[in-house]
Amino acid sequence: MYCNWIRKQVRRQSHLCLRDVLQSFQGTPLLAPASEGITNLFERFLLLAGGSRADASEGPKGAQEVLYVLDALKECLFLMSIKYKTNVLKYYKTLLELRQPLVTKRITDSLNILCLNPSTDVSLEVLLDLLCSLALSVSTNETSVDGMTFTARLLGTGMAKVYSLNRQICVVKLPLVFNALKGM
Repeated sequence: MYCNWIRKQVRRQSHLCLRDVLQSFQGTPLLAPASEGITNLFERFLLLAGGSRADASEGPKGAQEVLYVLDALKECLFLMSIKYKTNVLKYYKTLLELRQPLVTKRITDSLNILCLNPSTDVSLEVLLDLLCSLALSVSTNETSVDGMTFTARLLGTGMAKVYSLNRQICVVKLPLVFNALKGM
């Protein structure tokens, strides 16, 4: 039990260190390769978890590694370059379709930080698409009051961010989000 606590603390420190490194790379040519490395690692573990490798016994280990990378992305996604941030958001949409509570919680936590950060550059179309997916999945699957409240706040913050930056793309999707909120 003590070893698990130590592992968790080491992972947490490594996530914070990664965040600090990405913070120091802002505005430099080093940001893109660092973001690419993080995205490649995420993709590799997604493939491993999905059973794309010859050794099927790696599936559970790969799934755990995906959760660890999702924890790291919570700390640093908003600092990544826009190209790789967009790639990760596309993977988030696919992962939301799995409807796994542990995965969904990590994704929504990451999105919350991304949407609350006013200076974050992000593909608004991809973010809007992801928020709509989240709205649809939560309106049918979420049963916890805390989860619904958190998601409703996230949708409000995210939609406000997209709306403030590009009102036109929001107009078509707002009814979908309102209907999902009404369904909660």
